[in-house]
Amino acid sequence: VAYAGQEAKALKGRELLNARKDPAFSLIGAHKFAEKRLRELRKMRKRLMNADASEERIDLIDERIRSVMAQFNKRYAKAVYD
Repeated sequence: VAYAGQEAKALKGRELLNARKDPAFSLIGAHKFAEKRLRELRKMRKRLMNADASEERIDLIDERIRSVMAQFNKRYAKAVYD
């Protein structure tokens, strides 16, 4: 995905339009979103752990992390294997 993002930056005009049809290209935005969301959730989990929050709240954050990862993996599998 990172390679597709770097490659897309160099494209212009018709080449860029053709590249957008590639399934890997659609993963660039999904990857950025997932990385940003995971970073936020990990910070939240760290703050909760430092604040001695309940295990329930920490488990809820862990479940959200797994959900974000599963969503990205599903999109990746669809783009690559379909």
